[in-house]
Amino acid sequence: MFLLTELNKLVYNENIFDGGGILKIAYELTVVPEVAEKFKIALRLDDENSNEVIENFMLKYISTSFAKAVKDPKLMTNLKSLKDIEIIRNELPKAKIRIPKWAIRPNQTNHKIIKAFFEVENEMSYVSLIELKRRCEDETRFPDTYVKDFKGNFYKMKTDAHKSHGKVFELEMDNVVIWKGIEEKLMEYKEYFERI
Repeated sequence: MFLLTELNKLVYNENIFDGGGILKIAYELTVVPEVAEKFKIALRLDDENSNEVIENFMLKYISTSFAKAVKDPKLMTNLKSLKDIEIIRNELPKAKIRIPKWAIRPNQTNHKIIKAFFEVENEMSYVSLIELKRRCEDETRFPDTYVKDFKGNFYKMKTDAHKSHGKVFELEMDNVVIWKGIEEKLMEYKEYFERI
């Protein structure tokens, strides 16, 4: 639980139940009064809970830090255990790292499927699995998005499992949607997939 005290200290206490015992971890951050006051005002403006806001900041920081570590393995030397490295590798969505590469490779299978997704979405405002499949399997009408094994490749874009391409999509009923875990990164590169 996060508490913003009158002394303008941000105190974090966490209770972890492990084997019947309680482990307490406390983080303390001292901020200048002006920042603390503006933070309180912003919370009231947005009618948000400080715990949730700070946790979201922490998650964003974790994501950014983990992404840097995956790109630059030298940063991993700062870690103390193999368990830490494994946590980083398992936490970061694979596609988040791969999207920038896919974006600049129009002949690559993942690029074509993402391109087809955006084309269908622009035309219909939603993407049905049937329409995406049709777009990717019709070499005559849609040569820029033709994929030999749509079913196999699309499946590998719905999971972050060991041999997957990286999770990009989810199915909601019969519609394909972008997975929230990579949506921000994909939108950052959207224009590359929409080029002719």
